[in-house]
Amino acid sequence: MRRFLFAAALVLLSAMSVGAREKVRVMSFNVRHIGEARDTGVLAWDCRKESVVRMLQDLKPDILTLQEAHKVQYEYILEHLPGYGHIEWILGRDSTSTGSRQCVIYRKDRFEFVDWGHVWLKEDPTTFGRGWDAANHRACTWCILRSRRTGKTYCQYNTHFDHRGWEARRQSAIMVANLIKELPEDTVTFLCGDFNMTFENVRMEPIKELMEHANDKARKADHSPTFNGWGLRELYLDHIFYRNADPRRFEVVNDYGKYGVMYLSDHNPVYCDFVVR
Repeated sequence: MRRFLFAAALVLLSAMSVGAREKVRVMSFNVRHIGEARDTGVLAWDCRKESVVRMLQDLKPDILTLQEAHKVQYEYILEHLPGYGHIEWILGRDSTSTGSRQCVIYRKDRFEFVDWGHVWLKEDPTTFGRGWDAANHRACTWCILRSRRTGKTYCQYNTHFDHRGWEARRQSAIMVANLIKELPEDTVTFLCGDFNMTFENVRMEPIKELMEHANDKARKADHSPTFNGWGLRELYLDHIFYRNADPRRFEVVNDYGKYGVMYLSDHNPVYCDFVVR
């Protein structure tokens, strides 16, 4: 019933949309959770947080997805981003958890909040727990927004696939693709997150068959690594996929030192400027 109502709401909202075009900047950022003993000195959140805020205030994303954000982290970010609304899903067992969250943050002057929800990335997506061979609890969060300028419906997904489970990543990609297939085909859709695998990985195929990859299609692309491993390792793990939008400029925020610290996180933020018609 929940999924039916979700799809029905989108059909209604799509019918209300008008034909104007607008620009929108979508960003994905794994902020690095708190609690690792090795994250000391300049790698600690308390040393990075002001630089993270400076970066966000400079780049001004219209929609921002966060992975691994603990309560004190996203609250600090929101405190310094006036004018933004948000939804969050806690990856712990209940609402009292102070651990990792998946957040969608959006400019309230640009978007009206409509609805949101989540699924657990596991065999039974309605119940808490780890799926398949995953090391951690994983989920996919979605948020429906309506443009105040054009009335057009946006559906933003945010996810973080497991870093160890081979089968978990394969099944998570299938599950997320099936979730997006429920949308009306003309819905403006963005899927962001830390997928813990590269674009070329065969386990990404269910998503690649359904959506376009922003960095692959953008007129100005940036193929720099998104995972820096605190300077120890470089991989391209963070992605933005889309439907019904035109990607103009894709950037990996790797201007080390520009915002005051060498590394904003062990992942570099990524963003894409889209035109939506």
